[in-house]
Amino acid sequence: MLAIQTYNFLIGTKIPFTEFPGILQTFLKEQNLHYEQFLYYFEDNLGGLPKIMKDCPNIGPIRLRQQSVSFLYISNIEEATACTEEEILRVVPKIHRRYGISKSYLIYQGIDFFGKTLPTLIQAPGNTPHCIMGPGITLYRDAVFPRWTMISLRIVVHDGACSYDPTPYFEAMQKLLPGIRYMGFVECCLSEEEHAVYEGLNQRALPLVVQACQYFSERLPSHPDTYEADTPKFSVAPVLKRLGKLYGYTYVKYEYGCYFLQKRTEKGHYISLDIDVGPRFRDVGLLVRFMGVGFDHRISNSISRYPRNQKELDSLMLQFFMTLASAEKEIIPTLDAHYPPTPDWFVPMT
Repeated sequence: MLAIQTYNFLIGTKIPFTEFPGILQTFLKEQNLHYEQFLYYFEDNLGGLPKIMKDCPNIGPIRLRQQSVSFLYISNIEEATACTEEEILRVVPKIHRRYGISKSYLIYQGIDFFGKTLPTLIQAPGNTPHCIMGPGITLYRDAVFPRWTMISLRIVVHDGACSYDPTPYFEAMQKLLPGIRYMGFVECCLSEEEHAVYEGLNQRALPLVVQACQYFSERLPSHPDTYEADTPKFSVAPVLKRLGKLYGYTYVKYEYGCYFLQKRTEKGHYISLDIDVGPRFRDVGLLVRFMGVGFDHRISNSISRYPRNQKELDSLMLQFFMTLASAEKEIIPTLDAHYPPTPDWFVPMT
């Protein structure tokens, strides 16, 4: 089992994408790090890919990735090409000025953090950056949603035998990106044997998950869409922090209208709360998740409410946390005991 700590530094438009490779090289030099492989992935449906092919003849063919919506892409992830890193870096200034490519990934894979070289694992279907598991750094530009343009740092913090502290590397990158906020989380890459074990555990847990969802639905039913156009703005964070502290939950962060809190169980698993407050009609969505190594279950259906004022919001949140407290005594212990203990290094969100 590999545990990978990811730090996504959300740069947005604060630093031009053309400067990202220089920041990366400075980081590698200062930390005396090296990488084994340079990968790239460009995705677009607006005609930008033929332009980059003209400037980089060896970049590879345009491929079709079929999902609910089909995407065109060029990449060397699934199949090596003759295109070099130098060729790609020469056209980086044109990525947004001329090509208009919607998503661009430059991936430096197999970085020897802690003086160790670990293999890169390509998971099925093996044709996107999200299929890559292992230590590395990704430079990502999103032309459609620029706020998600980032430098992503991925560090193995547990390799099955030893655990490692990623803090020095995180702080070194943070020093190069002053004032840039980040999102952090840990992912687990299971071996085939471990995957089979957790697949069985997850299947057997489904009746317990259904029971938990019913428990919350009966006590916190969603209300019909009874919003009012002149609903005043709520003060959400203070009440969440106060009630979270009262009921043993840690207020983690706020991201784009969503508030996140979490609590660790006796076996090291996490109860995670996702609270979404709509920007217009102040609709409030409540979601409870139960997660740990090898599993992530929604143990409540999405609960929607439309409080009309601060008093109603406060009352809703108190009802929510009181129901959680009851669930922690009546429902969640069975789920908690169902899975092996989750190690201390697993932190789903920071």
